[in-house]
Amino acid sequence: MHPSLIAIFPADVQARGFPYYTAGRVLISGMADRAATGQVIGSRIYDVTVQWMADDEMALSCSCPYIEKGPCKHLWAMLLEIENTSDFLETGLGGPRAPAPTIPSEPYTRASPTPKDASKPPTWKRMLADAARKIAASASAAPEPTWPATRRINYIIDAAATLGAAEGLVVELATQTLDRRGN
Repeated sequence: MHPSLIAIFPADVQARGFPYYTAGRVLISGMADRAATGQVIGSRIYDVTVQWMADDEMALSCSCPYIEKGPCKHLWAMLLEIENTSDFLETGLGGPRAPAPTIPSEPYTRASPTPKDASKPPTWKRMLADAARKIAASASAAPEPTWPATRRINYIIDAAATLGAAEGLVVELATQTLDRRGN
């Protein structure tokens, strides 16, 4: 990544964004028309865009509220993912080779979240809901393990060992099988 691009991200933002990248929480949804779009999964899903503008300027946007203060960890994670999966940051996806992108005075803006079709949840949500239903069905079908009625747990306080111990109470754990009368 070019130093002029790195320079706009404070070290703490880079440090907070790096784990998002390494944990695979960055999903690039498209690279076309000199723009890379994607989502970063944080406390919610944030829409992120990195776009080459005229004269090799780069515009950055994210739907998180932090972006109003400056570049965010989601953008940093997205840039790391782009850098390691394509040559987009060097070429602008087919545009003129950009040896050093220039960053506009306000390169980052808050993006509006991508509108979602409320009638159909995303594929990943449908798959997750289906898996949850299957797990719930298999859990309810399996009998819950129970402690046998003919056994009990006995806690035995060892007074001699407790008095000789530096600190604490010495307790032994034992099980007992009861007879037919419950003794």
